[in-house]
Amino acid sequence: MVQTNPILTEKQFKYNPELVAKYGTYKDYWSAQMKELRTTSAWTFGKNAYLEMRNERLAKHNAESEVLIERYQQLEEVYKAMKKQQTAVENNLCGTYKVSNTKDLSLAMKEDNSL
Repeated sequence: MVQTNPILTEKQFKYNPELVAKYGTYKDYWSAQMKELRTTSAWTFGKNAYLEMRNERLAKHNAESEVLIERYQQLEEVYKAMKKQQTAVENNLCGTYKVSNTKDLSLAMKEDNSL
């Protein structure tokens, strides 16, 4: 697989003990990177770059989706609380006006000039 990171400078190479242990000298590191680039086709390189970009977009989309789902759940909880409050008010009014459902409630309130 092609290294998607840029090739390090000699100074950066010297500060990376893993690469120094693996390749020994900067010249050997450079040769290995060039060999890898030559053996990898442009198609494979392009495909890998495309897949990497696609995965980044997917991760961003998933993060945005999670935020939206959380916001939806919060709104749903608010809606349920408001619906419960509305039902309590309607039940209280139905008891006050002595009716059995909300359709009759609006008629009773009109007749009583309360609406």
